[in-house]
Amino acid sequence: MHGEWLPGHSDVAGIYFAYGHANVDVTGLVTNDAMTNYELRKTGSINLNGWTGGAYWTHYGPTGWYLEAVLQGTAYQGSASTRYASLDTDGAGFAASLEAGYPIPIPTLGSGFVLEPQAQIVWQHVSFNDDNDGLGEVAIGDTSGASGRIGLRGRWTVVSDGGQIWQPYVRANLWQDWAAQATTTFSGIDRVPLLEEGTRVDLSAGVTTKINARLSFYAQAGYQFAVGNTDGGERDGVRGDFGLRYTW
Repeated sequence: MHGEWLPGHSDVAGIYFAYGHANVDVTGLVTNDAMTNYELRKTGSINLNGWTGGAYWTHYGPTGWYLEAVLQGTAYQGSASTRYASLDTDGAGFAASLEAGYPIPIPTLGSGFVLEPQAQIVWQHVSFNDDNDGLGEVAIGDTSGASGRIGLRGRWTVVSDGGQIWQPYVRANLWQDWAAQATTTFSGIDRVPLLEEGTRVDLSAGVTTKINARLSFYAQAGYQFAVGNTDGGERDGVRGDFGLRYTW
C-alpha cells in the first residue's frame, strides 16, 4: 500500500513472507584437550529451516531520506547432530527493527549513483523447545538481545532500452550485538552458557530490478567476520538471498 499525506512526503506499508535455510558445521575441542594437542575438530552439524511472516512501514521525506519500522515472527524447524546423538531444534522467534537512511547523489561516480549512510537498531527474541537427544533431556533455552548497525550503501540506477530499472549496489556495515545470552541445560544438571555479544563487519553486494510497475526482483550475497573483543573469537559467515516483491 502506498500513500501521500504531505507535499514531498510518502508512506509505504505492506506484509511479506520468507523462507530461510541454514546448514552449519560445528568445530570444537573434544575429549582431553591436551591429549589432542588442542586441535579443533568437527563436532557436529546443524540444519535449520525458518518460515517468516512480517509487516513493514516506510516513510520517505522530500529529499529521499527514509524511516522504516519492521515487525516479524519466525517458526523454526530443524535438527542438531553429532556422531552419537541427534536433537530436534523446533522453536519460534520475534524481531522488531527501526532503520533510517539519507541518500547523497554523487553523479561523478556513475549513472545515477547515490551514497546512502544508514543506521539501524534491532531487538529479537528466540526460544527453542526442550527435547531428548537419545542420551538425556536437553533444554536449549531462549535468548533476547539488541543489535545496532551503522553502514554505507552505494547504489547505481540504470534504465535499459526496454524501460526496465536496474539498481546494483554494494554495502558495508558495522554491527554491534549487545546483552544476548542463552544457557543450554543437559539432563537438568550440566549448564552450558552461550554469550552472543560481539562486533562484526558485513560486506554485501546485490541488485534489484523493476519488472513492471508493481513487481520487482531482488538478489544479494554477503560475507561477515568478527572484529574486536567478540565472544567466541570468530563469527564468519556467508549468506545469500533472492525473491520477488509485489506492491499494490
